[in-house]
This record gives sequence, C-alpha cells and structure tokens, in this order.
Amino acid sequence: MSKTQHGMAVDVSGMASSALSSSADPPVIIGIYGLPAFGKTHLLNELRKVLDQYHYKFYDGSEVIERITGGGLAAFKQLDDEQKAEKRTTAINTIKEECRKVKKTGIVAGHFMLLSEDHDPVRIDTPADWETYTHIIYLNTPVKEIVDRTQKDSGRPDRNQLPMAALEHWQNEEKTLLRKICYENRILFALANTADHKYISKLVDHLREGDVKRNTHSVLHEMDQIISKPETKPQTVLLFDADKTLGIEDASRLFWMPAKESEDKTPLNDLFNSSLRYSYLAFQQAMLLYEESDEEKFLEHCKKAASCIMLRPEFVELLEEAAKYSHIAVVVITSWIGLIWDMVLEREGLGDKVKVIGGCRLSDKYVVTPAVKGAVVKRLQTVHDATVWAFGDSEIDLPMLKNADKAFVVVGPGEKRQRAMWKALQRAIDVDGLEAHQLLFPENAEPWLNTRMLPITTSEQLRQSIFGTLELMEATDTPSALVLQTPMRNSAMSGNQLRQAHDRCGWYLAIHHVTQVLGTEKYTMHDVHQSQTIGWRLKNEDKTVIIPIMRGGEPMAFGVSDAFPKAVFHHAKEPEEVLKKHLDGMKAVILVDAVINEGGTIAGFVKHIRQINSDIDIVVVAGVVQRDAIRGPKVLTRALSGCGKVSLVTLRTSERKYKGRGATDTGDRLFNTTHILKEL
Repeated sequence: MSKTQHGMAVDVSGMASSALSSSADPPVIIGIYGLPAFGKTHLLNELRKVLDQYHYKFYDGSEVIERITGGGLAAFKQLDDEQKAEKRTTAINTIKEECRKVKKTGIVAGHFMLLSEDHDPVRIDTPADWETYTHIIYLNTPVKEIVDRTQKDSGRPDRNQLPMAALEHWQNEEKTLLRKICYENRILFALANTADHKYISKLVDHLREGDVKRNTHSVLHEMDQIISKPETKPQTVLLFDADKTLGIEDASRLFWMPAKESEDKTPLNDLFNSSLRYSYLAFQQAMLLYEESDEEKFLEHCKKAASCIMLRPEFVELLEEAAKYSHIAVVVITSWIGLIWDMVLEREGLGDKVKVIGGCRLSDKYVVTPAVKGAVVKRLQTVHDATVWAFGDSEIDLPMLKNADKAFVVVGPGEKRQRAMWKALQRAIDVDGLEAHQLLFPENAEPWLNTRMLPITTSEQLRQSIFGTLELMEATDTPSALVLQTPMRNSAMSGNQLRQAHDRCGWYLAIHHVTQVLGTEKYTMHDVHQSQTIGWRLKNEDKTVIIPIMRGGEPMAFGVSDAFPKAVFHHAKEPEEVLKKHLDGMKAVILVDAVINEGGTIAGFVKHIRQINSDIDIVVVAGVVQRDAIRGPKVLTRALSGCGKVSLVTLRTSERKYKGRGATDTGDRLFNTTHILKEL
C-alpha cells in the first residue's frame, strides 16, 4: 500500500500525521476521471484559466502518452496491451516526477476504462496510478447528457455510441471500482455531480491545501471565536459530543436513511471499517461523501434528520440551567454534520446559548477528527484557562475525554455499540490513565466495564458538581452574633484580645452551625458517677481536618478546634500545602478564614481539595463575608462552579467592599503588626 502525502492514520489516542513538509514528500496528484465525452478535457482547460499556475501543473493523460511515445498516439494504438501498460506507467511516473521537481500539484485528465474492440469497457489502470494519485475526482455527469453530447460531436468518430443502459452500467462500474480502489490505497475519492469549473476549482484548492495542522488550526480558531464572544469570560466549558451523547439518535444514520437501502448500513460504514479507520484522511473522505448531495438535497436531509432527533431530557435540563450562568459555556463538538445539531438546538430554544462545531461540507473548511477533539480541550485549558467537562460515547471521543478535567462516558443501550467501545475504553483507562465516570441512560441501564474503574455518576450528582451549591448559614442578626462581633469590629481591640474574640467566634460557629451541616453522632462515655451514658459529638470528628488559612484564619480555627478536639489541625497558607496524605481517610474539611472578600483564596483551596478528593464534605467558616461574594454578583458562587456542594458558615455579611491594609487589616490587627506597613 502506498503512503500518500497524508501520512499515517490519525489514531484515537490523538497522534496526528504530518503534512506535506519537504521536497522528499510525494506531490499531490489529482486525477479527473469520467466516461468519454464527459467533458474532462474541457474542464481541464477551464481549470487552467482559474487556478493559480504557480501551484498547479495540468496534464491530459493522452497528451503525455503521445509525448513519451515515438510516433505519438498513432504508434501507441498499435502496441499490445502489455506495451501500452508500460507506456501508461511511464506517463504517470513522468507526471509525478515533474510535479515533485517543481513542487506543484498535478491535475491529470485520464481514463479508468475504455471500450475494447468488442465494445466492452475494460480497465486500463496500472499499479503506478494508485502509487501516484492522492485524489480522484469522478465526473458523474448524467448519462443522457453524454448521449446528447456524443451525438452532436461529429468531430470524434472514435466515440462509438452505446445504448443508454450500457453507458449507465459502465458508469456505475467505474464509480464502484474506483471508490473501492481509492479506499484500499488511501486515496481521496470525490464524486462530482457537476462539471462546473467554479465548484471543481474550490474543491481542488481544498484538496491541495488540506493537511492536519491547517485543519486543526481552523477548528481551534472557531473555538476561540466562540469563547471570546461573551462579555464574561467562561470559567467552565461543557463540551458535548452530539450523536448518541447529547441526543439519543445517530444523526448521520438518519441523514443517510432516505438515500440507502439498508437501515443498519450507511456509506460511512465501509469507509470507517476500512484501513483508514478514524484518520484525518477518513474524515476528509466522509466530507466528500456528504458533498455528493447538492445543497438543496443536503438541506432537505438535514431537516428530516433534525426532526427525528430527541435530546436526552436530563441534558436538556442541564443546558437550560447552564444558560443562566455567564461563566459557563456549552459547546457541542461533532465529527459529523453540525448543521443538524444547530437545527435541533434552535428547536429546543438553546440555539443562542449552545454553540456547535462540526464540519462535513466543503464550505465548513474543516473536519473534526478524534485528535482535533483532544486539541480543543487543551486549547480551552491553556489559552482560555477554562475547566473542561467532556461528555462522549465512542472511540472518537476518547482524546477529548482523556484531556478533559472531568470526563463522562455516556452509556446507553445497544450491545453492538458496547462491544465497539469497551476495548478502546479499557485500553484508555489501563494504558493512557483515563479517569472518567459513566452516566447511565436510563439510570438502571447496564454499566460499562467495572464500576471501580468507571464509577457511576447520576444526573443529579452531575448537576450539583457542575453548578455547585453554596449553602449559606449566617448569624448576622441574632443577639449572640451581635455580641460576638462587637469586639471583632472594635478598632480598640487588637493582639491577644482580638485573637480571643476570634477564638470565641470560631467555637460559636462550630457548635451552632457546623454541627448542623456535618451532623452529630452518639458515643458512649462515663458520667461523674462512673456510669455509662450517651454523649454527642461532631459526626466523624476524628476524620475531620481543620485548615486555618494563614495567618488570619488561625485564631478562629483554634476556636473550631476547641469545639471539635478530636479533629486534625493542619496549617496552610497556599492550596498546594494541602497534600493528599492530609486528606487520606478524611470525611470532612473545615476551612477557616477571618474575612472573605471576593472569595478567590477560598475558591483556590476548595478547587485544590476537590482535585484530591471529589467526595469529601467541605465547610468554610468565616467571621465576615462580603455580600457581593454570595448575593447579587455572586462572585464566590461563580468561582466555586464545578466544586459540588460547599457550605459557608459566617457570623455576619457586610456590604463594605474595602480590603483592609495595615491598621484596618484583620491579620495585622490580630498579631499587632499594623506598624510594619507604616514603617515601609
């Protein structure tokens, strides 16, 4: 099998082939085929006029044979079949070498079959053809037009008139055989239902310019445009595959149903079951298959397919909720027809919020391969600093799932589909380190693989994880809170006195509110009479870690520790100071800070802890919280998106946005260091 300029196949792990990069690489050679009198020579002459001569060389196969044969075509016709094959081999090799030397794309008008003396079509191709051609464009002109054209072409007596049925058989045989040969030899095959030079020139330009890097760049640019449009930069991106993931049906199968005889098989089946698999070349070929439908028919099939597609109700609810948050972007990225999903989302009232990336037409200027899906995730993470939640169901989605911050395999019914995915999924987990959860639709569906390897997440758990639930408990207006906050707000209080006030505040919030959040449990103890009795303490107290955010959170954390004496106590100034070993075996974390302004510090700790342990209970204890962090703009709520349920316990909330410094900074007041700023 020859290796064309497209290189090796793109596998689902994200490995991409390199594009045409050096003079040693074979040139792009595009063959234009079709029955005699189809207008190949006329089209070639028109392309000469509109295509850039700097990039292209044009050849009529017969003219090249005439040039290399002593005595020209007349002498060539006298040769036997073996000698003719040798000349044809020399001709195509000559074209290849000339194009390689000048680094140009060759366009060759040629024949696949010609009539024998018995008026039967016979193949005249050679092995060298399939080692040279990188693309074949077959002019699928209606047979009736050929008949009319041949009858009028009195200047070509060599073109014998065949019955229309014979011509149709000849044409169908050429199309079938050429498509098969191209698939086997990694050659792109385009069936052009028009010989219009404007369309063909656009197609040729696309074929010449197409390579993996350019294609990936086009998709990444589209994603950049989507993410850059909102006024508020998204912090979280929900990235959905379409067919069998966001929707229940397979849109590509629905598209092909009107044009095929089998319900189970589409033209894509033969393509992706070939040696091309899920390579860049295969998706380029899929695009050419969709190009075989004219605009009117393509749109008609898309509308019919869209009308049959049902979105998963659980995901509809998720998307509708996501639409309420400016910091969450939702993008559907499909390897198939994006237009169908635009129609479906528009019908569901989600067209403005949910954007679609998908290319299956020449006008889209890109195709979405597995490697591209993986690259999109990396782009969102590195360039746009976004947390990516990815949802997929097939091998094509694995690079996307592997690169995502949170990955979810959508599991639906269908044994055949399971068998196709299980092996690739198993390898992705065992070899590539994929960490993912599975979403079952319906929830009583049979899970995939071992649930220890691929834990199950419910739709409700997913919703809470994405949007989070910041549960607020405040004691602002209670008499006890008013008394407790007074010394903390008194400017005359500092040093040890202020630390004691914070200590009392921590104890109060722990006893009155943290116990409500985390619960309590009974334990056996002895009373003063040495009789056994029942006592109460924080649930899993010895499996709870108190983390003061240094240095302002330490005095209040000591008060929390007084309330829960069996809890672990661990100082931390930065999130990275909380290690996995500090959370191993723990059931709950209590983060303590004196003041929360916008909540960036707290959010950093929470996100870090969630990366280590996604299930641990998290309670934040604070003396005062700026109101905008939890109401109105909800700065902290947005920052905690994707962190699941977090409980916030505070003595009071404040509308004041001023951040203290020196004499007004809580940390400096707590430790009598207000003078340091003045000295500086």
